[in-house]
Amino acid sequence: MTIIDRFTFANHHYVIELTNGSLMFYREELDGFSFFSEPIKSSIITNDIKSPTTLLRMIARKVTRYLYDNRIKYFYLTVDDTKRKRIYENFLSGLAEYNYQVTDDIINVSKV
Repeated sequence: MTIIDRFTFANHHYVIELTNGSLMFYREELDGFSFFSEPIKSSIITNDIKSPTTLLRMIARKVTRYLYDNRIKYFYLTVDDTKRKRIYENFLSGLAEYNYQVTDDIINVSKV
């Protein structure tokens, strides 16, 4: 597991990581009842962020910089719904030197 970035946006903690070729983005939430447990990884779409477009652009910049700086040759994204699939495809179409292929709920991305 490689943590690409850990940051705070709108009072929420987010993590971008690359694990065994899988690029993931999630929010870390603390369990209010247990002070000693690990944060809960949540990738559920919520409507509690005032500017989700700003958040998505920030994530795109961080991921793009990481991919080019570290010369990542292959990764994939798991897509849960059509809304995320459109967002991911829009992001991936802007990556120079990378091609992607959509298969069911997985988007495979490789460097040309």
